[in-house]
Amino acid sequence: MEFKESITPLPDPNEVLAATAAGDGDESPVGRQSETAADLLASGLSPTSLKKELTMKFKDPDDPDAATHAEFRVILSSGNPLNSTFWYVMKHPVSRIFAAVFIMFLNFFVYFGDPASYSVAMSYGTLLGDIYHGFFQPDDATFMVPRIIFMVVTGFAGMALGGVIQRRLLRDYFRIEMFGYDRFQGADPDRLDEQSNDGGLFVSIMTTALCWYFGLMIYNEFLIAFGAHEDHHLDEGMHNWTFAGYNLVLAGIFAFVSDWWNIITVIDQMLQDFDKSAATKGHVATASTGYKAYGKHHPKLIEMGHWWEDNRLIITKVWLLVGWGTIVPLMIHHFNLNMRIVEHQLDEAMGDGWFWATWNNEFTRMAVAAAVACMNMLIVMQDWDFPDMNGEDVKIAATDFTE
Repeated sequence: MEFKESITPLPDPNEVLAATAAGDGDESPVGRQSETAADLLASGLSPTSLKKELTMKFKDPDDPDAATHAEFRVILSSGNPLNSTFWYVMKHPVSRIFAAVFIMFLNFFVYFGDPASYSVAMSYGTLLGDIYHGFFQPDDATFMVPRIIFMVVTGFAGMALGGVIQRRLLRDYFRIEMFGYDRFQGADPDRLDEQSNDGGLFVSIMTTALCWYFGLMIYNEFLIAFGAHEDHHLDEGMHNWTFAGYNLVLAGIFAFVSDWWNIITVIDQMLQDFDKSAATKGHVATASTGYKAYGKHHPKLIEMGHWWEDNRLIITKVWLLVGWGTIVPLMIHHFNLNMRIVEHQLDEAMGDGWFWATWNNEFTRMAVAAAVACMNMLIVMQDWDFPDMNGEDVKIAATDFTE
């Protein structure tokens, strides 16, 4: 991995230790530990010698895996733009804004260039269609009441399972900081109690959806076992939703509303980090990585960060409303236009648009959908605190609440 010469290297651990003993700086023992491990990894030792040195230096009776954890933290730090030229470019503000905007452009192709956007056949949606049926499919009270009760009970079970996975597995067993693990073990005075539940909402949403999905499969098996007519069975069909309506109105609006939110959020988070007063507070050694990598030597960005901190609420709210107020009517208009084309059988107008060409085939659309998935993962990886996610708290766009 190539390193940038223009970026200040990690400080010498002995100097940091001496400065801390004298009362200067605010380096944490874990931060010094990672820097010392970084020196060892860069020393060119053989894997066996490296493991031995790490074990001797980080021997801890309360943590038999301290050496492994120290090595792991340094490996994670390779994604830090302060250490890597590649990630310096990939996490540059221009790269982050480009990625967020490019995803939205690709989604225009996915939804406007899909022939299904002209289809009036009933749509099918795996997982989403099942959950839709579980709650909203009309039926006799004899079947509908127990089904709704089943959905509620299964939902609570999914949320409870998500809490167990977040706390017992991801936080306590795997010790993942983005899921609430406290590597300072209570020594960080700025840590809030609720940070122990970080990631719990996301995990619970996933587990609840999966519990509904597999639970409804079991529900259908019970109906079959008791001889219920197939009209009472649940499937993935989105009744009353055509493929055109699903693509353009339901999935399309959700995708573009999320894309616009993502663009505003990326810009908001970067400018928050450029506010020097916010970027330099706290006791976490890797806090404010973006400020140190991109804003530290650019006074204009720091001034912009100050200005943004004072005006971000009104600006983000206005731009979210402008974007959403444009996207929603656009998708509804395009849906109505497609339905008029289908209703009046205007073959010459079908498929007439920016994204329609001879190269628009199933392979191209699948490749673009795969690119969207990869770009969404890149958006997460471009976060300045990725992969350990232990930087400063950042306020959610258009709100004054931290994440």
